[in-house]
Amino acid sequence: MYLILYKYIIYEKMKRVIHITLIGSLIVIVLLLNSLKAKTTPLTEAKEETAKTEYYDDFRENVYFTKEENLSDEFATGLADYLKKHLKAGTLEKGLKKISSDYIILNKKEKEKAMKKDTNKMLRSYQMTEGQKLDEWYQVNLSEIGNDIVIKHPKGNEAIFYFFPTWYEVGYDMALRSKGNGDVYFISWKNNNYMAITDKNPKRDTIKGITIYNYNSSIYIGSLMRIEINRDKKTDVSYYLYFMTGTGQEPDGGATYWP
Repeated sequence: MYLILYKYIIYEKMKRVIHITLIGSLIVIVLLLNSLKAKTTPLTEAKEETAKTEYYDDFRENVYFTKEENLSDEFATGLADYLKKHLKAGTLEKGLKKISSDYIILNKKEKEKAMKKDTNKMLRSYQMTEGQKLDEWYQVNLSEIGNDIVIKHPKGNEAIFYFFPTWYEVGYDMALRSKGNGDVYFISWKNNNYMAITDKNPKRDTIKGITIYNYNSSIYIGSLMRIEINRDKKTDVSYYLYFMTGTGQEPDGGATYWP
C-alpha cells in the first residue's frame, strides 16, 4: 500500500516538473521571437520607406501639338501619294511592309543593356514608373544619330508610343509621345526614316487613317503628317508640329494634347 502511494506521489511530481519545463520553454521561445522581431522590423520598415521615397525624374518632354498649314517639305517627295494610294485601295498594311526600315524588337536582356547604357536614366525612370509586361521595346534609327528607342505602351483600346532619341551616344533624351489605336510601323522612303501609326475603326477591321512621324525634322523637334479618308471617300492630309512648353505651363491657344 505504501509502495503504491509512494509511486503515485513520484508520478505527480514528475508531471509537475514536466509541465513547468514546458511552460519555461515556451516563454523562452516567445522571448526569442520578440527579440528577432525587434531587430528585423526597423530594417524592413527602412526598406519600405526607401521604396516609397525613391524619386525618378519625369521621362517625358512637356509637349503639345500645333496644327500647321503645310509641312510637306518635311516629308520625302512621293511618300504622301504612295500612302494615299494604298489607303484608298485598302492595301495600306501591305504597302507599309514593302517600305519597312530596319529595326530590332528588344528582349529582356537587351532592355537591361539599354537601360545600363542610358546615363540620363530616362529608360529606367520609364520602367520604374510606367513600365509593364505588355510593353514592346524597339531599337530604331529615327533621329540623326540613330539607335533610338521606341516603347509601345498598351493602354486600354489604344497604345501610347514613347520615342527616346539617342543623346550624345551615351544615353537617351526625354521621350516624345504619340498615340493610336492601330499598329506601329517603321518605314524608309528615299533614305529618310519615319514612324507610322495606323488608325482603325471601332471594330478594328478597317484602317481609316495613318500618321507619319518625322523625328529628324529640319524644324523644331518633330513633325507629323496625318492622312485619312473623309466622308466623301477622299483622302485628307493635315500637318502638326510638336510644341514644347515650360514645365507645368499650358500652351497658348491652338495647341492640343493629342493631334
